[in-house]
Amino acid sequence: MEGWRSGGIALTNRISAIANGALDGVGKINGGLSWIGIACLVVVVISVTIDVTGRFLFRTGWGLAFELSLSSMVMMVWVAGAYTLREKRHIVISILSDRLSPKARARLEVIVYTLGGLICGIFTKSAWLLFEWSLSIREVTVVSKLPLPILKFFIVIGFVLLSLQFFGLARDSWRELQSLSQAPKGEKGGGTS
Repeated sequence: MEGWRSGGIALTNRISAIANGALDGVGKINGGLSWIGIACLVVVVISVTIDVTGRFLFRTGWGLAFELSLSSMVMMVWVAGAYTLREKRHIVISILSDRLSPKARARLEVIVYTLGGLICGIFTKSAWLLFEWSLSIREVTVVSKLPLPILKFFIVIGFVLLSLQFFGLARDSWRELQSLSQAPKGEKGGGTS
């Protein structure tokens, strides 16, 4: 019985180490995605500038500007969203959580981040169905004939990364909660939970 228990603990520790490594890897990937978001923003600015300048000077716009801007914005929003969440620069309403003790705040963060990950996981499925449908009808843009399934796949990638990033933040909050539970009373930071 004791051998079975120690084997189960070892397996659990190994699975936990693999999951932690994967979540840390996602965090590093998300750091690189910030550069993709910046590049997409530059493409949007340049294409809109060319289009507006063309309309003003030559009374005709650049037909590709809308599609290029739309494509860049889709990539920027869905790929760079996980980076924003990783850096905790997303919009947060903290009126209630600021009034909680550190331990209660950590509990709330575990719940909220886990729910965020689950919701993004559900949206990933819907985004995948949208991608499959677009692929099946061979959907393309009007002017440049750019295949739209490529853009829709970025939505899938964005939701996957957001989901994993939410779970990573839930893991970090869980670790904080564990350290607060093990700290002596004087180090907890005030308040009761």
